[in-house]
Formats: sequence, structure tokens, C-alpha cells
Amino acid sequence: MKSILMTAALLFGTAAMADERDTFIEHTLLTVFYHELGHALIDLEQLPLYGPNEPSADIASVMIVERLYPPETSMQMITAAADLFAAEGIDRGEIEDFADYADTHGSDQGRFFNTVCIYYGGDTEARQEWADMMELPEGRAERCADEYDVATKSWGTLLDRLSEKANSGSFVIGTIEDGAPVTEAVITAELEALNQDMGLDVTLPVSIETCGEANAYYDSDSKSMVMCVEFEEFLGNMYDLLQ
Repeated sequence: MKSILMTAALLFGTAAMADERDTFIEHTLLTVFYHELGHALIDLEQLPLYGPNEPSADIASVMIVERLYPPETSMQMITAAADLFAAEGIDRGEIEDFADYADTHGSDQGRFFNTVCIYYGGDTEARQEWADMMELPEGRAERCADEYDVATKSWGTLLDRLSEKANSGSFVIGTIEDGAPVTEAVITAELEALNQDMGLDVTLPVSIETCGEANAYYDSDSKSMVMCVEFEEFLGNMYDLLQ
């Protein structure tokens, strides 16, 4: 897969644009999937949280991707995840109302740098050039290794435990509605691979459904995840916005 790299102008590399666009959609689908899995684990494992739920799920996505994928691929995926936050910030425009900062997800710009910082903190020497390219401020960069260590003591410990339940078939595909062929292919394959890496005490269905909006979510009532059909087109639009 080709690397999607961000510069100060949010420009991508010179590889074929169609290939990059497909890769961006696939990578962001997966990082969002693991964000929602973070929400699922918080609920199903009854994890104690000492902070907001959404930032915890963002960190979970970074930690899971880093664990499951080789370094080159995980860097591409985290880059795409951060770029998605940048694109959403551009799409929404400058925040004018102070109350907008009250959203549970936090600001898109903040999520961008939190994602970059946690991943950079996992190997500051090997990822220094990448962090510079992502324009991670020096003052924040100095604290990223400590932030990663905190994430490892929480999410890393849980993921170690879940890896002992690998091959239990916990992750299953649920309803599949037409309209999102890339989502169907990516998520179906990912669930099969994920079952080989970790497991739960319960079954977690993941459906691809029409939602009426571009979204992905974990439903604590049904104990299931949904990747919305509309989300695939939205991700493509976010890639186009960055060009």
C-alpha cells in the first residue's frame, strides 16, 4: 500500500491518485472500526475510565492498529486517521461558537495531534521524521513517550489479555446491506483476521447498514457495532477535500 503523507498544506504524495484514494478509504475505515471497537471494549469489559469516553476510544484505535499491523502499514493507517480529523476540521470550518468545543469528541485539531502523539510515543526514534512531517509541536512531542506508556498500562494490558482468547470466533459479520462494497470487503476480511489475534467472552456482531448519515457506532443496548453504508462515500469526499 502506498503511504499517505501530510505536509503543511495537507498535500499527498505523487502516486496514482485513484490508488491513494482507495487506500485512504480502506485505512480510515479500519481506524474508525477500531475506534468503535474501543467503545465496545469499554462496555463489554466494564473498563474503569478516568476521563472522557471518546478520547479513550481514539487511543484504543492507535494502540490496536500498532499492535496488529507491521510498522510501515500502521504508520500509513495512523497518518490516514489523523488526516481524516484534519479533513473533518476543514469541512466543518472554523469553530465560531464557544459551545462547539463541548462536543464529546473534542476538536478535530485536538484529535489530530492526540493521535499523532500517541503513535509517535511508541517509538520516538524511528518515528521522528514522521512526527516532524505531521508538524507535531516540540513541546507536545516531549511528552508523547510518557503518554504512550500510560496507554500501554491501560489498553496494552487489556489487549494482552484478549490475545489469550484468540481463535474463539468472537467477531462475526452481521447484516450486510448493499451500497458499500469497499466497507463490506474490508470489514469482512478484518473480522476474520481479528479472530486470529484476540477474542472476547461474548460474540460481537458487526453490521453494515444504511443509517441515514455517514457514521459508525457501537450500540451498548444490542452489544453490536454498525458501519454505516453512507460512511464509505463520506471518506472518499474527505480525501477529495484534502487535494
